[in-house]
Amino acid sequence: NTLNAWSHFAVTLTYTTNNTSVCKVYVDGVLQSTSGANMSYPTAANYTSNTIGNSSGTSMVGYLDDFNIYNGILSDADISNLYNTGVSAVSVQPYLSYQFEQNITNTGTYLNGTLTGTATYDSSVVKRGTYSLLLNSTSYVSVPTLYLNSFTNGITIAFWFYRKRKQQH
Repeated sequence: NTLNAWSHFAVTLTYTTNNTSVCKVYVDGVLQSTSGANMSYPTAANYTSNTIGNSSGTSMVGYLDDFNIYNGILSDADISNLYNTGVSAVSVQPYLSYQFEQNITNTGTYLNGTLTGTATYDSSVVKRGTYSLLLNSTSYVSVPTLYLNSFTNGITIAFWFYRKRKQQH
């Protein structure tokens, strides 16, 4: 995404019965790519290592806002509405939703997150609401166990991200 600007990302993953899946990636409400993958439907009861902002030592550095996971596949129109007007314009309610308004409390269920490292709430660069979450190379959000095998119709993940300009040395 562009430096020093907000971009909206959405990813849908549809599982099929023959160990394949279809993944679609949207940026700013527009479909960018569609691909197939050899991924089977999740059968484990839960997954315990869930983080936002860090994966296998690779960190997101910038601002994060309006992070949502949906139990199901959002339509192209829903993703466009989400980009243009926000969560309330989508026909499906999020399974997990973090707005980062000085907390990591999920709206609606028990899935409250935990801030790890030195991430901070910031009101100077905000996409929606009053605050966003400023992530750096040593910070991320730990998410409670997600029972992905209950996502029988696939999954959609959507969020806003503002990539900060790299520091000059």
